[in-house]
Amino acid sequence: MASVRGSVKRTMDENGESKEEKSNVKIETEPKKRKTLEYEQSYLENIPDSDRYEKSYMHRDNVTQVCVTKTDFIITASQDGHVKFWKKSDQGIEFVKHFRAHLAPITSMAVSYNGELMCSVSSDEALKVFDVINFDMINMLKLGFKPSICEWVFSSGDRKALVSVAEVGKGTIRIYDGKGNSDPVHTINNLHGAEITCIKFNQVFKVAISSDKLGMLEYWTGQDKNYKFPEDTVKFKYKTDTDLYELAKHQTQALSIDVSSSGLLFACTAQDRCIRVFHFLTGKKSRVFNESLDTFVELQQNKAQLPNMEFGRRIAVERELEKSTKYFTHSNCIFDESGHFLLYSTMLGVKVINLHTNRCCRVIGKPEGIRVLNIAMIQSTSKYTKAALTVDMKASDNPGLQEITEDPSIFCTAYKKNRFYIFSRRSPDEADNTADRDVFNERPTKDEVMAAAQIQTEKRISENATIHTTMGDVVVKLFAIECPKATENFCVHSKNGYYNGHIFHRVIKGFMIQTGDPLGTGTGGKSIWGGEFEDEFNPSLRHDRPYTLSMANAGPNTNGSQFFITVVPTPWLDNKHTVFGRVVKGMEVVHSIASIKVHPKTDKPYDDVSIVNIAIKHKQPTPNQATPAPAIKQTPRPQISNKTADTKTEKKKYDIMISYSHQDVNMMHKVHNALQKEDISVWVDENALAPGAVFLREIGEAIVASKLFIVLLSKDSVTSKYCQDEVSLAYISNKDIFALSLLPYDEIAGVMDLGMRLTLSCVQWTFVNENPDQSLSTFVSSVKSALAKVSQETVEHTGGDTLARSDESTDEDHAPNLVMNRQAFKFRLQGKHDSTLSSASIPTIDSDVSAQFWESNFGNVKVVDWDKFTTVMKQHMESMWSQFSVSQDTIKHLITLMAKEMDVVNNKLLHKNYMLFCTKGKEVLALDEAIGLFAAAAVAVREVFQIDSSVRLTAIENLGDHKSKAVINVLLDLLYDENQDVRVVAAISLAHAASEIKKPKTRSEVMNG
Repeated sequence: MASVRGSVKRTMDENGESKEEKSNVKIETEPKKRKTLEYEQSYLENIPDSDRYEKSYMHRDNVTQVCVTKTDFIITASQDGHVKFWKKSDQGIEFVKHFRAHLAPITSMAVSYNGELMCSVSSDEALKVFDVINFDMINMLKLGFKPSICEWVFSSGDRKALVSVAEVGKGTIRIYDGKGNSDPVHTINNLHGAEITCIKFNQVFKVAISSDKLGMLEYWTGQDKNYKFPEDTVKFKYKTDTDLYELAKHQTQALSIDVSSSGLLFACTAQDRCIRVFHFLTGKKSRVFNESLDTFVELQQNKAQLPNMEFGRRIAVERELEKSTKYFTHSNCIFDESGHFLLYSTMLGVKVINLHTNRCCRVIGKPEGIRVLNIAMIQSTSKYTKAALTVDMKASDNPGLQEITEDPSIFCTAYKKNRFYIFSRRSPDEADNTADRDVFNERPTKDEVMAAAQIQTEKRISENATIHTTMGDVVVKLFAIECPKATENFCVHSKNGYYNGHIFHRVIKGFMIQTGDPLGTGTGGKSIWGGEFEDEFNPSLRHDRPYTLSMANAGPNTNGSQFFITVVPTPWLDNKHTVFGRVVKGMEVVHSIASIKVHPKTDKPYDDVSIVNIAIKHKQPTPNQATPAPAIKQTPRPQISNKTADTKTEKKKYDIMISYSHQDVNMMHKVHNALQKEDISVWVDENALAPGAVFLREIGEAIVASKLFIVLLSKDSVTSKYCQDEVSLAYISNKDIFALSLLPYDEIAGVMDLGMRLTLSCVQWTFVNENPDQSLSTFVSSVKSALAKVSQETVEHTGGDTLARSDESTDEDHAPNLVMNRQAFKFRLQGKHDSTLSSASIPTIDSDVSAQFWESNFGNVKVVDWDKFTTVMKQHMESMWSQFSVSQDTIKHLITLMAKEMDVVNNKLLHKNYMLFCTKGKEVLALDEAIGLFAAAAVAVREVFQIDSSVRLTAIENLGDHKSKAVINVLLDLLYDENQDVRVVAAISLAHAASEIKKPKTRSEVMNG
């Protein structure tokens, strides 16, 4: 209401009559009141509101249509002509019956106003009629033409249950008795001039609304008024007085029509993606909701509704959907029971529109990745009483009446999905629904099996378990990522109590203990899937240490339920049994079980030792709580060190890190004890670290935190992927490496691969001879001296920070692992190493040998063709490469890196670049020595960066702690690696390690400053 404020002055006009003049008039307009719907919240409480679907059920083919009845039945139809009946229960639905209704795709399906009858038509020219209450087929009509649409056209009081059927390609509508024969009761020929697209019967006013491909909307009556225009019902005489030409005006057609419960409104979904609402009696347009793609694009630009990538994906689906008429034609809109709300499917989900306030109240299913098409909704109570409920009855404490609860649910199909989805007011996280919300009630496809297996496995497996036995507890760490099936089988069996009471039926002292057989004989047991499952071998999981948890089998791919735990390394079992865990606590219990008396022939203990139960420990967030980001620093693992530190506040610094194979654990203890006596702190992995990111993270941190690196060399260690990774990480971290060989060089070298031989060929070696104590004493003395030197250099250059290096110091000044014993390195490269070799017996290398190589092969020229140089170099290096069994691919890779190292331009090599390549510090090396050192660095780093992509970045974090030229050198090599992933990771690592270098143009500029 407007109000007027101001002063009023009365004056005389020209005729002498008085008049009023208003001065300083201000007209104030009250703000327009916003429309509200009374009891809106009560209505919304009877509409689903969950963002995620609660359950989904399958058909054998893509589900195209879904409808609901007043009798609380849900009926679904699929592309292959199958129909399924479902019954609404207190929470969710129950399967009732399955019909192979048609031999061709179902084109239309309709239910009667009272929910007692359902009919379907198909291109097989048949009409099927079903009794919904008794879920049975009661009639089948042979039409003699291909039908497009069907709809029941009868209401309360009508004599016959009539159904209308439209013909494909024509505007003809035939009326049939749903319980009669195949002869039509009536035929409507002249109402439409094009193919019928949809029919909907308004049972309140007993009038049908039909639409055709030209966009024409028509009204016609039922059987009581002989199918004429309902002139006595509607409030218009001519269509020109209405908006029923709206669709034709916009050159579009209706895909579906729905009528409100009061019969006063009807809405249609059109092919132009607009939903139009009309007043039934006047034919006037009430609302138009534009859901075109342009609208969504504009909305996304103004305010992001979805992440850009997800929005782009959904737009692509929409464009594909427009081209697929067989799917898009099933898109529909529905009214709720009150008639105040309209629901329809969009690319964002199911929108709920308040028709009174013209506002979108909620969007259902927005986070889900499905494109909803056909929808239906049940809002009424799941259980009916025989008498109507009064207010007093509802307010009473009658437990029988309290059971009557409403469970509103939306049932919908999705684009190219063989499932239909249920949205309710419950989150799928409630009541353990997440684990099985996608129900496999039909045989799934391969893709569905894989997708479901991944989700289910994540829910059913864990990484930790405690085996409670009658002799104590054994804690195991499980490798869920590397061996998902074996881990899932173990976890599910454990949670189900399958292993409870199982005895250790086979115990072999000094080998292993075995259990998991319900028969207790070693011949029984099955997997959680009912049979046997395949092996899961992983190169990083071996029987190379005691306390390994592995699957027992009767041959390849025959895993069931039995498993065993080793008490010694058993490498002969590799690639024969699946390693899926390690014992991390309770080793003494394993040894106690392995030491009990057994029958000499059957290996069965005289006194039974059994599993009480197995506890699975999950680390899952509470419902509706975000999963916290994984911590970078893991819980410190036990170290056998006489010096402790508070690892919670800072990373502990160590003098020595020892790398070893668990077969050499006794020797490791001797070395550790000897170092302890010298007051040297040591880090070792005494427990079994799981392979992968955690392994590299903790090992990498230990390498960085240590001043020196010791590797115990045996046939087991040099062939172990663990030790190979540790040595490579130590090498590229520029650590001083000491090799303690437990065997003569020839025996060790014979089993080492190229990477280990090159990496360890240039470091300090000590051999354990006939007098181990003397050898160990000599080794500890050399380590102690090197440690003192490192500590002194650290104080001089960095003030105590072992990770930082002075810019003035070169790598050669602080890299005994590179040039500690070049003469011995020369002999090792040539395969001439001897355990008794001393520096006095090694001939001195002529420093001019590199220059002589150039002069003897190329003369006094200053430039030579690179191809010519490589040909001569290959001949010169042939014996060395043959000794190392270097492959042609590796040689090609090294030559490529050397070309970058020597700054070869236009296939020309300069003499000065050649000499620079052979110069290390102040010494000039022979060409084969220079190539050997260069190859050692290149192959060692390449070894590290060929680790699985999931753990590469962990190794990079260690490189980031160093800004030395050695690290920059090897990273520059990796920029030219053939593997794209290696190049990318090297570039990132170089940015960390060489962050202070600005715009390097060439390697020489980088290395020479």
